[in-house]
Amino acid sequence: MNATANNIADGDILALSCSLRYRASIQLNAHVTVVHPGAEEIDRGTQRNTNEIRSVVTVKAESLKNTEDATSFGPLQCKVEFRHRRADAAVFSVNPVQFASITTDEYPILSK
Repeated sequence: MNATANNIADGDILALSCSLRYRASIQLNAHVTVVHPGAEEIDRGTQRNTNEIRSVVTVKAESLKNTEDATSFGPLQCKVEFRHRRADAAVFSVNPVQFASITTDEYPILSK
């Protein structure tokens, strides 16, 4: 996961990315997502190669209004889901294999 979140200000636009390389002898359908609480999603994109998938999410950090408490950005986490193609059918298996990265820390959102 590539998520650097130092000195984030309210309204900052951030690009968060997760990528995964894998080896498989069977066809897989892989999905990579970035979990980003405390941010408004602006755009999402996925790039696929033979054995690598990368997801990029562009978000806008937003602090809570009308509060004296500090607002945090994060924690961030990458989640991956694999679905295996069954050998006897042209459909993907019902039971996906799921992985989640360790979450990053929360980072305070600075007011402008």
